[in-house]
Amino acid sequence: SNFNTSKVEDMDYMFYGCSKLSSLDVSSFNTSEVKFMYYMFSGCSAFTSLDLSNFNTSNVTNMNMMFSYCSKLINLDVSNFETSNVTNMNQMFYSCSALKTIYVNSTDWNTEKVTDSASMFFDCTNLVGGNGTKYNSNITGKKYARVDAPSNPGYFTGK
Repeated sequence: SNFNTSKVEDMDYMFYGCSKLSSLDVSSFNTSEVKFMYYMFSGCSAFTSLDLSNFNTSNVTNMNMMFSYCSKLINLDVSNFETSNVTNMNQMFYSCSALKTIYVNSTDWNTEKVTDSASMFFDCTNLVGGNGTKYNSNITGKKYARVDAPSNPGYFTGK
């Protein structure tokens, strides 16, 4: 809870493989300078929740496998994530098989620069968008990385 992360630019693999860790308090992390978050929580298979409400992701370019294999995570609130600089979301939620809801802010969740999103939602079999769009194993890239709406299906729920 007292980590000074104000000058950290790279949080890759920070909690990678912490498979027995069921909770984590990162609420005091200053992530305003962070550019790389790939594999950050990958393999944290005992997480049931994760509070990222204070994360500033405006400088992040790589979120590859950030939450992959968080197989007990049910809800994830990334509504404060600003993703306009992210180019890699490949396998970001890969094999988050219990994940049902991902909350985002539709104005800050931007995938325009994302060039790699292959298998972003692979094996997220319980995922349902806010308007009821259910996971489709044929659509696992950034195409549905948006707030679910009646005429515009997506896997996210707006907040």
